[in-house]
Amino acid sequence: MISIKNLKKNFDGECIIDIPEITFENGVSYIIYGPSGCGKSTLLNIIAGVIPSDSGQITVDELNITELSPVKRDEYRLNSVGYVFQDFRLLDGMTVEDNLRLLELEIRHRFDIEQILDSLGILSKKKKKVTTLSVGEKQRVAIARALIKEPAVLLADEPTGNLNARLAKEIMPVIAGYAKKLGIPVLVVSHDYSMREYFDVSREMFELNGVNKQC
Repeated sequence: MISIKNLKKNFDGECIIDIPEITFENGVSYIIYGPSGCGKSTLLNIIAGVIPSDSGQITVDELNITELSPVKRDEYRLNSVGYVFQDFRLLDGMTVEDNLRLLELEIRHRFDIEQILDSLGILSKKKKKVTTLSVGEKQRVAIARALIKEPAVLLADEPTGNLNARLAKEIMPVIAGYAKKLGIPVLVVSHDYSMREYFDVSREMFELNGVNKQC
């Protein structure tokens, strides 16, 4: 479970995030919308421990991540956060399988690689180098990498941005389904309102924050 209280983040004197209180429950998938620049990606980055908040508290399964040192925050991100980035962040010269097995050097991977690749429709690409994949296939590898370590929270930043409509409709239920399978909160930010039907809860970002207010 993710619990947020009095969370604020300021960039260049402008308040991007201002959330008095919100809870994201375990086993529930959330999709968050909002216009460009409203703080969607910033919220995910704070929850992931990529950037610190200016004030407030975020608790993930009773761990207050806002009180962690930079080193402990990195450990939390490595061990507890599955993050699907917009730009994939894959190692192009390696195979799909090797990109996933790299996590074995850092953590004990808990999911079967073939099981995850099959659920995402890319099992046949297991031995292929990432450079040979289409953009949509790379996106699905990035999703598989986020899931392979069975995270405490799964975050996805525009995961359908590089998928066509058919693939998006196939993949989004898979992402949402892992919320229930793992019993974790899944937070997805997207500009695509048509994806709402695949998630338990949809929220508008402008309902969560205080854009253009002074923090």
